[in-house]
Amino acid sequence: MTRICLAALAAAAVFTAGSALAQSTVAAMSASLSASPAAYSGHCPGVITFTGTIVVRGHIDPAHPVQIGYQFLRSDNATGPISYYMVTQPGAKQVSTTWTLGGPALPHYAGWEQLKAWPTGHEGGFGYAFSPKATFTLRCAPAARP
Repeated sequence: MTRICLAALAAAAVFTAGSALAQSTVAAMSASLSASPAAYSGHCPGVITFTGTIVVRGHIDPAHPVQIGYQFLRSDNATGPISYYMVTQPGAKQVSTTWTLGGPALPHYAGWEQLKAWPTGHEGGFGYAFSPKATFTLRCAPAARP
């Protein structure tokens, strides 16, 4: 009887270990971001487009997808909404946002945006991935006089 119980426990341990290996784990994440145009000069308001890439590395089991959250942070202390997407395999995801600014009250501005990304569950043993800041300048053309 003791041998049967030990054998059952050993089988359960192997099954549990196999299941744990099948779970998804995020080993590393990185983020990058660029501003386009990096130097805007023209009629305002101007639009700056930020294009980023989030790269997820690790073991991602398609049966156990990982939810990734991301958010854009700005030099004026504003933050974009938190967005999510599901990862079923390691790889890269393109994300983007725009910032419209400038006018008579703000004829010149130098600023930045940054991309912050993270796995939302317990798939990773780390916190957030931050891109380097994507810097830009904006200079509004003088308004036409009547």
